Amino acid sequence: MDKQDKFQDAVAELEAHDDYRVVRRIPPATKWQLRNAQGQCRRGLFVDVETTGLDTETDEIIEVALLPYDYDPGTGEIVAVHEDHALDDFRDPGIPIPPEASQVNGITDKLVNGRTSWCFGLFLKPKRNCNCFSSPGGHHRGPLIVVPVVGF
Repeated sequence: MDKQDKFQDAVAELEAHDDYRVVRRIPPATKWQLRNAQGQCRRGLFVDVETTGLDTETDEIIEVALLPYDYDPGTGEIVAVHEDHALDDFRDPGIPIPPEASQVNGITDKLVNGRTSWCFGLFLKPKRNCNCFSSPGGHHRGPLIVVPVVGF
């Protein structure tokens, strides 16, 4: 049994138990096997927000990452990822980031120090015929919210 098989066995054992959840790293988009759309496609947006904690009354947003993508509405499959139109920006919350939050999201006070504004450009431009392929690099390490963007 090789190392990868041992990891898969450990994951299967953890997932079989109600007290555990396994979070997997999303591979770089360049490794996604994207198909061409079978017609018109729609634009969606991966949204990732990091905060200083889980309390919506007292904790602050310290990072927003947005990654637009196109998907085939007939199949729901992602057909293009537009990393060149992505946004990833930090914000100084004005309070120290708790060590527990930094352990989860990797964001430290030093990283956000002085970052007080986000520049959200208008980068969501529709593609009505998206038989195209983007091959972005990089990866994402946390959970994502997928938001279909409509009305384009």
